Amino acid sequence: LVSYTPVYEGTITVQVFINGLSIKKSPFNVTVYPGKMAGSKSTVTGPGKDSSIAGTNATFIIQARDEAGNPKRKKDEFFRATLTMIRGDPRPDNCENFSQATNENHTTSSDAQYVDDGRYQVTYNITISGIYKLDVISESNEHV
Repeated sequence: LVSYTPVYEGTITVQVFINGLSIKKSPFNVTVYPGKMAGSKSTVTGPGKDSSIAGTNATFIIQARDEAGNPKRKKDEFFRATLTMIRGDPRPDNCENFSQATNENHTTSSDAQYVDDGRYQVTYNITISGIYKLDVISESNEHV
């Protein structure tokens, strides 16, 4: 008995020999699909992952990947992004037109929308300027 566990997705050619002779129908092609989604291997890219302007939409993309880092190719996950204020910006001196930001647990969440090829887009709009912590969690409760 011989076994082989492929790591990377794609089409591979398998050739089997017994006593130095190729078996019937060998070689043959095998299609390898990505494995189960792994949050630790998935990636987040785009301008909205690092910054945004208060009151305007910001976006970023999540690329779902498996344990080997292969991109997932179909819609089979759910992601939620949560931004939690960790420090508000103080109101500028001599300016009464700005709202005073507070550190009162200001949080916003957004569900990711499937785009294609295992990619999901998150759009959010933060209305209070400050420093936020971004958490992206999959439906299997894995952090991305």
